[in-house]
Amino acid sequence: MKKLLLLCLLGGVCLFSNELSAQNIVADPPGTNFLHRFMSLRGGETRSDLFSKGFSLIDDSISLGQEGDSPSARMGKAAPVLIYGEFMGMIPDKEVYLYTWPRYTGNGFIYQESTKQEVSLDRPTLQRGGAGEVRRIFNASSPSYMDPFYFLLRDEDTRLTSHFLAFPGDSLMLRWYRFTNRVSFSGPQAKQFELQHVLAGLTASSKYTTAQNIIVKDREKFLAEYNPKGELEAAKKQLGRHLEVVVMGKEELDLLEHSMGDREFADQVERMVEAYREDIPATRLALIQTDVLSNHYALQAESLSRLLIRFPEWLKEAETAGRITDMLTDLDQKLKSKTVPQALVTSGYIEFWYHYSEASASAAGIDFFDWIVSQEAGLPRDVLFENYLLRKERRLPDFDEKLGLIAIEVKDPVIKARILGIQANKSAGATISSSPLLNSEGNPISLTDYPDQVMLLEFWAPGCGASKTFYEKIMKGLHERFQGEERLQLVSIGVDVPEGTLDSFLGEYYSDSGINLQAEDTTPPLLTQLGIRSYPSFVLVGRDSRLLKVSGFPDNDPKAWVKLLEETLNNEFKD
Repeated sequence: MKKLLLLCLLGGVCLFSNELSAQNIVADPPGTNFLHRFMSLRGGETRSDLFSKGFSLIDDSISLGQEGDSPSARMGKAAPVLIYGEFMGMIPDKEVYLYTWPRYTGNGFIYQESTKQEVSLDRPTLQRGGAGEVRRIFNASSPSYMDPFYFLLRDEDTRLTSHFLAFPGDSLMLRWYRFTNRVSFSGPQAKQFELQHVLAGLTASSKYTTAQNIIVKDREKFLAEYNPKGELEAAKKQLGRHLEVVVMGKEELDLLEHSMGDREFADQVERMVEAYREDIPATRLALIQTDVLSNHYALQAESLSRLLIRFPEWLKEAETAGRITDMLTDLDQKLKSKTVPQALVTSGYIEFWYHYSEASASAAGIDFFDWIVSQEAGLPRDVLFENYLLRKERRLPDFDEKLGLIAIEVKDPVIKARILGIQANKSAGATISSSPLLNSEGNPISLTDYPDQVMLLEFWAPGCGASKTFYEKIMKGLHERFQGEERLQLVSIGVDVPEGTLDSFLGEYYSDSGINLQAEDTTPPLLTQLGIRSYPSFVLVGRDSRLLKVSGFPDNDPKAWVKLLEETLNNEFKD
């Protein structure tokens, strides 16, 4: 539950991530305004097409395999990464897992593209000489990939490594010194992974991430409310960094403008990369540098995009609109400067491009989906389509319509297969998984065991403030309003709930009426089918166990929820 504490400290939607993303913690967020308006800039002129043009992102003239130093990379064959590991000193007392995933996310979990496999550790042995350290070793092999991919090692609670960008056929030896919290690297590609480890430490520094900003409407009110309770100090301690309290609006813009003009992070990355110039093939080095810098710039682009969505009126203020234009131009130059061979294999570049594109569309007064549709058909646009769908799906009232259009428009066979998989699993009319979950007594319950009833599924997570708030504001009222309604089942599903602990959350996250189930992790077929990645999440199921709605649910408006369920019951039971 600790992993969700800070994400939910100030409310909002909870994402399952065992480390906080480098992003603003938003307190008391305003209502999001998705109405895009035409952009009024200096002198009052309209420049609706200023940032609406697309551009080419990929230079395919160079193959990554030409300079790769593993045979599989040179021959363009699918191959795994081989990892030999040693734990020295403190021996891990929990299972160790190897996660691998392709390009689509920097942590491998949000889009559930990661492959998880348990790593078998041998029996502990005592090293002779010196301090007589205890050692455990393992050999692991990732799945085979044709293109560069990511991996990390972790136990049940914490990461044991940063996430690494790897190439087919790479091999590596890792040695953990648990008493000193140090990692050493050896093997043919040791320098490649050592550099990424060093860069990860730089990226995590509070000096270069925006994770230290807490955005509030009223600074004095916020400090008066949180400081006496110790939440702010606790957050500082757990994050290990200083937290700035920033007033929502122009202070955010000032802070972002300053960070975009600061080149210290890029200069530090350049110096580190230069130190490894003789040890790592040039193309690989360029891709690693692109990934790190793009992740950094993606945070800036995302912050600007959010500001433009929340404050569209700024585009009618000549001075502020001029500043925004300059910031977009700066991001555009940074993006184009990172066009390297196969840049789209890196999550960082995709994150950067996606958020820059959304900011550009907002500044031009164009709906982002329409902006993507207007781009030239091909892989870059296909990547945008998939990212749009996965990021926006919870909030799209026309989810099925857009999903259907994306399935038609996407050309890349790999992305198309994933889109068609989503369509098969989540479109209206798809049958809900019959795989059972457990109730508080540990008995298996399948949602298909309730024929001829409508079900509202609510997925929550322990420690998630947003889940707790939603129960208090919405679910308690729905249980009271529809008590005795035999045509409706309100189903509460706790995710990542340790076995035997479901009852301890009664009254805080769920009611004793309705159906109450639990999942010990995020891997049950039901969650995989629905792609549940944030909490609370909702799904509406019809009387024939078919999906009715997976996206575009009301916010914290009790009347809207009651209206939705009443209309659904009327439609489902017309006969």
